[in-house]
Amino acid sequence: MDSDFHAARPKRLTPSLEDYLEAVFDLGPPARVSSIADYLEVAKASVTQAVRRLVEKGLAESARYGRVSLTAKGRALARKVRRRHDTLVTFLEDVLGVSHATAERDACALEHGLSAETASRLSEYVASSKNKSRRKKRNRK
Repeated sequence: MDSDFHAARPKRLTPSLEDYLEAVFDLGPPARVSSIADYLEVAKASVTQAVRRLVEKGLAESARYGRVSLTAKGRALARKVRRRHDTLVTFLEDVLGVSHATAERDACALEHGLSAETASRLSEYVASSKNKSRRKKRNRK
């Protein structure tokens, strides 16, 4: 069982803040406020507010010229969020056969609302499917 997958969001971190945390992780270190705004397709003022909340929660640090870095706690949480997102993308592409673009978009929508039980089972299923796929490939060689 993958406990990181379903334990990625503390009670006080909103789905929106998770998206900002994930964006800083993907773009940094450090990430620029303007790059985060472009990446998430939001206004710079929205990024500035979100970064302020991440800083207050001890998840990010903000430097001059709009540079944002994650703290150790922020990086650990962002890795978990990214992993949950990637697991969903893998499931949507490999099991359901949707396109990559659709899988990315749908994973963003789904990743914030899964129960711990569903997230855990999905993670186990994807890991099991990957192992079966690897065994089949090895046996064909």
